Amino acid sequence: RGRPAWWQWQGGEQDLMRRAGRSHGQRIIRPIPALAALLWMGAIFALSARSTVPVPPGLTTELTSIAGHFCAYAALSALLWWAIEPRAMPARQRMVLALAVAVLYGLTDEWHQSFVPGRDASLLDIVVDGIGALCGLALVQRVADRESATDG
Repeated sequence: RGRPAWWQWQGGEQDLMRRAGRSHGQRIIRPIPALAALLWMGAIFALSARSTVPVPPGLTTELTSIAGHFCAYAALSALLWWAIEPRAMPARQRMVLALAVAVLYGLTDEWHQSFVPGRDASLLDIVVDGIGALCGLALVQRVADRESATDG
């Protein structure tokens, strides 16, 4: 079928899927939740492209930035977790993958901000992104645990 020799030697696609714990043709990503995560990433990108971010009355710019980063990445990690097919991998791997993608996106977002006039890249923002992503996943896990306890 035109596949490389190593592929045939390993047993082909069905054997590879079996070893990974997935049946043939099973998706790893769920399309609708993945679209929601991509749209959220686009919203983060759009906010990062602004020279200034609106500050609610009575709050400082720093507090608004920290709260914004925390909430944005908590939501992003939850959306990424939702986008990963639960049967595609163990729960812990699903969490780690969602966290890794959220933090990597936070790194690229800070790099993007370094090119925006009036904005700069900040290590504090990256740390807050990671903490927000962890908290978002902790909340998701808590809700998932509660749902599974009610189902079973």
